[in-house]
Amino acid sequence: NGMTGAGTLARMLTFPVLGALALANPGSVLPAWLQDYAPVIVFMSLEPAILVQESWSTGAAAPQQLWFSIAEGLMEAPVATIMALYPSLLEVAAQAEDSDNPNGSGSDDGRIPWLSLASAIFSLASVARTATNLHFYGDNTVTILQKISVGLLQKLPSAAAQLLGLVFFAYLSRGRPSRDADTVLATQETKSWPVFVAVGAAVALNLALLKSINR
Repeated sequence: NGMTGAGTLARMLTFPVLGALALANPGSVLPAWLQDYAPVIVFMSLEPAILVQESWSTGAAAPQQLWFSIAEGLMEAPVATIMALYPSLLEVAAQAEDSDNPNGSGSDDGRIPWLSLASAIFSLASVARTATNLHFYGDNTVTILQKISVGLLQKLPSAAAQLLGLVFFAYLSRGRPSRDADTVLATQETKSWPVFVAVGAAVALNLALLKSINR
């Protein structure tokens, strides 16, 4: 359908492949500083900048930008929300049991750091915005007021309920965290079969919703 091509795939895979090679470091020939930056290289891509340049020259958004928006708002942003809140909850719980409160934790007052909260809020807003735009995709008669009402009353509460539910369920199903002698966050190893049941049910529900939308 013209959405992608060999050149696009090559550009999108270049940095992830280079980052994976830097992480693997075959033959141990790479310097340590390059390995430290390998996770950053994995997530780099020039394709968004190229699409912006093409859209700027033509005056219309490139069709491929739709998929980048979906990937950012419905794949990257939910993971960012979970990764911003879940480690912070573990950190706060660990500090509640640790009377020493090691320096640099950022949450020695027993609260989630404001930066983590801000990151989670912006990620939730990105999820709601993308879901709203996808909801009205192809509808040129929609108004700004309709988008705002659907985003605030439907998409944002739904996204917040699902993501926060996953975060708190994962937090409550783990062992109580504590700190070892080297102030490295450690948790007790536990096996909780309800976690797999809940994740499986969520995946089945999402697949059912996708099928219903396709119909």
